[in-house]
Amino acid sequence: MKNLLLLFLLLILSISTFGQKWELKGEQNIPEQTDYWRVDDLGNYYFLDGLQIEKYNANGKLLYKQSIKNQGAIKQIEEINSLKLVLFSEEQQQLCFIDNTLTQNGNCISLSDYDFQNVSCISSANRSNLLWIYDEYNSSLVLFDYVNKIKLQSVSNLGGIIGLKTIVMLKELNSQLYLMDDASEVYIFDLFMNLRSHYKLKETPISTNDSGLITWDNTNLSNYTQFGEINRLMALPIPNIEEIKYMSNCYYMRSQNKISKFAMKRD
Repeated sequence: MKNLLLLFLLLILSISTFGQKWELKGEQNIPEQTDYWRVDDLGNYYFLDGLQIEKYNANGKLLYKQSIKNQGAIKQIEEINSLKLVLFSEEQQQLCFIDNTLTQNGNCISLSDYDFQNVSCISSANRSNLLWIYDEYNSSLVLFDYVNKIKLQSVSNLGGIIGLKTIVMLKELNSQLYLMDDASEVYIFDLFMNLRSHYKLKETPISTNDSGLITWDNTNLSNYTQFGEINRLMALPIPNIEEIKYMSNCYYMRSQNKISKFAMKRD
C-alpha cells in the first residue's frame, strides 16, 4: 500500500510539472546587512537588519521602516494574516505583534510567563490565534493560543522519544507539521502530534512548497515525498541560488544580493 501511494504521488508530481517553464515575475534587491527576509501572501518583502525592519511592496517600493529596539534581536517573522505578523526574539524569549504598517500591536508576550524555558523556534498555524512553539529545554512541542494565552496541546521529551536533536525548522503544511533537526532528520506529525513519517535528508538546502519539502542544487529543483524519496521537478532558471522561499504559487530565489520571483507556467 505504501509503495502504491508513493507511485501515485510521483505520478501526480510528474504530470503537474510536465510541459511547464519558469516565468520571471519580478526582481528585488536585498538591502545591505540583511540578517533575515521573508515574503507575505501579497508578495510584500520584509527585510530585517539588526534591530530595524523594512517592508517593500511587490514592485520594490519601500513602504515602511521601523526600529524594533525594544523587542530584542529578532530570529523569526511569522505571518498570522495579511494584517498581522509575529516577531520572535530568542534572545528575549518573547513574541511581539505588528500590523501591516510595522506598528506594534498590543503588548509583547514573555514566554517565560507561560512556563516556556528556552524556545528556539516557532511557526504560524493554519488556525486563527494559534502558534506552534518548540522549547529546547525539555524538547517539547506546544500548540499555543496566544490570544487566550493557554497551551492547547503539548508533547515533551521528543529528544528521548524519537531522538530529535537541535531543531532547525518547524513548519505546518497541509495539515501536517514538519520538524527538521541539525542531524538532517525530518519528522512529520499530524496536527494531534502523532508521528506519521520520519526520514533522513539526502540533500540540502531545504525549503517548502505546497507539496512538502523542496531541495535544489546548481541544476535542479526537487521535491521530497512524505516517505523521503526525491523527485526531480524542473531545471532551475538561474545559477548560484542560495535560498528559495515559496509563497502563493511563486518561488522567490535569492542569488547574492538579489531576489528573483518566478512562477511556473505551461508552455
